[in-house]
Amino acid sequence: MNLRMVLSQAIVVLVLQAALSGRAQSTAFTYQGYLNDSGVPANRSYDLIFSLFSSDHGPGQLGDSVTNSAIGVTNGVFTVLLDFGAGGFLGAALSREARS
Repeated sequence: MNLRMVLSQAIVVLVLQAALSGRAQSTAFTYQGYLNDSGVPANRSYDLIFSLFSSDHGPGQLGDSVTNSAIGVTNGVFTVLLDFGAGGFLGAALSREARS
């Protein structure tokens, strides 16, 4: 093979890799929070329910709540993967609520 053919093939491979890696961003994100239980940092598994709101006070929940079951909490700290779908994030500032 000559150098020109090898370079042509390398360019084709790079273009294909760039096209495949240019996928759209997911609506899922990682959320880390802190949970107290009776005034002290929590240390066990909890079923957590997350909701997304359009304002800090009053009604305005966007979409459905997301439930994550048996989430381990250590010294009050937990990390979960949340996905409220595409309808919740349209560019405006939002509020959030977590319940256990």
